[in-house]
Amino acid sequence: IGKLSFYMTPGASLFTRELGIILFLACVGLLSGAKFVETILNGGWQWMLYGVAITLIPVLIVGIIARLMKV
Repeated sequence: IGKLSFYMTPGASLFTRELGIILFLACVGLLSGAKFVETILNGGWQWMLYGVAITLIPVLIVGIIARLMKV
C-alpha cells in the first residue's frame, strides 16, 4: 500500500461538516424529545429556571459594572 492523496474543495468540506452537525443535532433532538413533556412535568422546569438564572445573573452583573464604570 502506497501513499494516498486526497483533495476536497473547501465548499465540499464545509458542506460535510455542516451536514454532520445537522444530523447529530437532529438525532439528539429526536431522542430527547420523546420524554420532554414528562420531564418538564416532573421537576424539569426547575432545571430550566436554574439554567436561565445561571445565564442571566452574570450578564446582568457585568452590564451593571460596565454601566458604573462608563465603559
